[in-house]
Amino acid sequence: MSTVRPISLRNERTGSFVSVVNAGSPELDYAADALAAAGLLRVYLRPYASRGRRWERLVSAAPGLSTIYRGTFGRRDVARGVSPERLVSAGVGYDFAYAALLRLGAHGLAPATRAARACVDRRARAIDRRATRLLAPGTLMLASAGTVATSAPLARAAGTRLVLNYPRVHPRTFDWSSGSPATRRLAAIAGTEELARRFAPEFAAADRVLLGSQYAADTFRAAGFDASRLAVIPYGVDTTLFAPGACAPRRGFQVLYVGRLTVLKGLEHLLDAFSASAEPDWTLRLVGNLSPDTPQLRVRRGRLEHMRNMPRTALPAVYREADVFVLPTLGEGLGLVALEAMACGLPIVVTPNGPGEVVRDGVDGFVVPAADAVALAERLRVLAESPDLRARMGAAARERSLAFGWPTYAQRVVELVEALHEEPVP
Repeated sequence: MSTVRPISLRNERTGSFVSVVNAGSPELDYAADALAAAGLLRVYLRPYASRGRRWERLVSAAPGLSTIYRGTFGRRDVARGVSPERLVSAGVGYDFAYAALLRLGAHGLAPATRAARACVDRRARAIDRRATRLLAPGTLMLASAGTVATSAPLARAAGTRLVLNYPRVHPRTFDWSSGSPATRRLAAIAGTEELARRFAPEFAAADRVLLGSQYAADTFRAAGFDASRLAVIPYGVDTTLFAPGACAPRRGFQVLYVGRLTVLKGLEHLLDAFSASAEPDWTLRLVGNLSPDTPQLRVRRGRLEHMRNMPRTALPAVYREADVFVLPTLGEGLGLVALEAMACGLPIVVTPNGPGEVVRDGVDGFVVPAADAVALAERLRVLAESPDLRARMGAAARERSLAFGWPTYAQRVVELVEALHEEPVP
């Protein structure tokens, strides 16, 4: 490791042994704050983060730029507990280029969308190069999967323990042995082989893979991982931002979905279920960007509304306007949007494949089998016909969400890295 030039750390504190490497996962922002508060954080490496600097204040007040900035990079006011000398940025240029290209792609420019994806890859490589300089004896790295492909294999030789944060199911989850046309299609959409190759060096080097649900851990065990290398900590939710609130009176029954519009989220089954059960005054609102495998957005009855991705701060109002939230995913790490909807007091309908672990069937909402449009349609009709049931389930969901605050998640991450740091190096 003599060729690796370490990052210079000012005011290094005794006991500060954790480097956090993040491409943008919100859970690691909270973890970095908690590690800093515990005196364990060496460095927080991530792309651009808003810090209220002079130029940021000028941009946020400039006519024509303020709305764009506040709706994109201005929202990255994250990890405020991390002191400036411990916050290190990488890939910022690619970060800004990605945001600009993504806006062009949203207006139908396909080449811009492809270029945006290339920027994401280059940003990850820039973070990875910087992460290599964080490797040092007696340290631990907590990293987003996809950001340490080069540095992860070097970690053990450098004396660095690695915890890899992976917010999804194992890449081979949809590569089932049945070989049916449906499962082969899912494997192709999920990019099973490509993802497995991309993450293989990081998975192999990780002392622990940090996951959001037991379901996700089961997919890793099915792929051959030893259970001792897996750590499950359910994600959190900001129960102050996401909270019940008043909304304008309206007629009808609104079903809400938030997330990528892809078949892997069970969107096809939601469209079928809504078509089968909807009355003329029902509305299905889909919030999320289109993807290459977005099914045809069409329903036979009721009304369909599509809204593109929006700032997280705008989502509570959208949740409050709905009567029920649905996440019919075929496989999920956990599903932050499910917790957000619960915190806003919505009854929810989910599958067991991730979000079902935080939803009490018949109490906070309903858990239905994955890919079962008939069961989903039945539950939607039950909720549509009983406002009292929706109110009871929504209140229970809000109460349930309070057990999943981000401070709880972050504290458990602190405990995980402390325990791993004390383990003998294999």
